[in-house]
Amino acid sequence: MAVRVLVAPDSFKSTLTAFEAAAIIAGAARDVLPGAWVEECPLGDGGEGTLEVWSRAVGADVTTVPARGVLGSPVDCPVARRPDTGEVMVEAAHTCGLPPPGLRDPRRTSTFGLGLALGGVLGAFPGARILVALGGTGTVDGGLGAALALGLQVEGFPPSPGPRSVLELPPRPRLTFDSPFRHPPVFLCDTRAPLLGPRGAVAVFGPQKGVGADEVEAWDAALGRLVTAAAASTGATFADRPGFGAAGGVSALFHLLASADLVPGASFIMESVGFSGKVAAADLVVTGEGCLDDTSLSGKVVGAVAEVCRRARRPLLVLPGRSLLAPACVPPGVAVRPAIGAGEGVQEKNGAGQSLDAVARSAFRDFLKKQLFPASNLR
Repeated sequence: MAVRVLVAPDSFKSTLTAFEAAAIIAGAARDVLPGAWVEECPLGDGGEGTLEVWSRAVGADVTTVPARGVLGSPVDCPVARRPDTGEVMVEAAHTCGLPPPGLRDPRRTSTFGLGLALGGVLGAFPGARILVALGGTGTVDGGLGAALALGLQVEGFPPSPGPRSVLELPPRPRLTFDSPFRHPPVFLCDTRAPLLGPRGAVAVFGPQKGVGADEVEAWDAALGRLVTAAAASTGATFADRPGFGAAGGVSALFHLLASADLVPGASFIMESVGFSGKVAAADLVVTGEGCLDDTSLSGKVVGAVAEVCRRARRPLLVLPGRSLLAPACVPPGVAVRPAIGAGEGVQEKNGAGQSLDAVARSAFRDFLKKQLFPASNLR
């Protein structure tokens, strides 16, 4: 009986989209596994590429609204509207994505463009339920820029045409915000990290966004002042929770100011594509992402796929661009085959595609030889 393979990768940041990665892996499977039935099911978790995955899955219409990028330059931000429900998705990475290494400065990067995009959606589709895909951002402003673009007023904090850092906030800021959302927005989070502390937005994700090791405490404290003030503006007390660390704190601020719902992005997308049923019909599931590390198992595609496979008792092959995950952290029933070594440099698109194809073919050959998983893990 021919093996049934489900190929369900995330995007490989800055090199391959989820669709490109799925096509490469699926092509390798068809060539190596005789008579294999192969289904491509690209995924997203709220990060880069989520809008494309969702819009294709639900038949959404994609248009653009004017906005600004993470460093303030004008951009046309894609937005997707689902015809049957009227839901509209915005992907934060299109306006405040991670800039090139030399330009990662949290004092210059801002979510202001995300706020402009949300304002454009509110103007174009009044009354629509808005979905905001969080992840892949280059900011740690706690959503301050986005809120300012949507009318947030901070006492003693005069408006500025440029980015505003949370470090500039007064010691005890007083906020006023009249939410423009007719329905609470839904934020698709790609992490379960809290906002503050050693496992929070700054400590875990700040360094890759330009926060120096000696600055983490100051940025963490500034985010704490912002959300404490936001909670006070609604008569509440701030209490940190999983997911508040998404997109440098955007989710936390808008949950407090606009009652935004926070949902796991990977689970939302999986439900949209009927993923559990696809896994149940497969003999082997394959996923991947650009870099597999400790955060991959906490709210991102790989971790979510691994959990579905665990419940369904299906083996999972992970093909990341590179892996920084300790072997002891790899869950049972999961095999990891990185395309390049942990110390090798970031590849261009063509090189990344060639490396992914090569490692996929090698892994599928080992699968045929029953060298990837114990027989007890197979149906």
